[in-house]
Amino acid sequence: MATLKLGLPKIKKISDNHDAATYFDKRLLFPAVQEAFFVQMLRLERRRTERSGRPFMLVLIEGERLQRESRGLAFYRVASAVASCTRETDVLGWYKQDVTLGLLITEIASTDGTTVDLLTAKISAAVQQTVGDDTYNKLTLRFRTFPFEDSNDSDSDELLFPDLAARL
Repeated sequence: MATLKLGLPKIKKISDNHDAATYFDKRLLFPAVQEAFFVQMLRLERRRTERSGRPFMLVLIEGERLQRESRGLAFYRVASAVASCTRETDVLGWYKQDVTLGLLITEIASTDGTTVDLLTAKISAAVQQTVGDDTYNKLTLRFRTFPFEDSNDSDSDELLFPDLAARL
């Protein structure tokens, strides 16, 4: 009887302190989806809103002013803070990989100033409390709602349609 030998890959060392399995497990703890998936979810949410009329909010947290070496840890903390104050149905992911985190807050009650201000304050406070003032001051937070209240807001068009802008 012949024995079938499976060629299973060995776990390679990533560094002296971590093997590939540990590295992979830590990556799973980061609560943000990859850029391509996030942009696809943004596109689907826009289409759902166009059909249903139920608004959503896009939050962008940009860390371009953070030092490249400390950016990963800072974004891990930001993502953890945002995940702790949002619903399971909201989608947190990379809007621009390793530079800008995006949050889709789906099916918000309304896009009036009170609702948007409440959500903005809640997210901003959680991030600031978690990362501290120094890091927080290096972040840029932008908030947009869809459908637009002001149809002349070209910045919102560009932010909410990155999939279309990439084709141009």
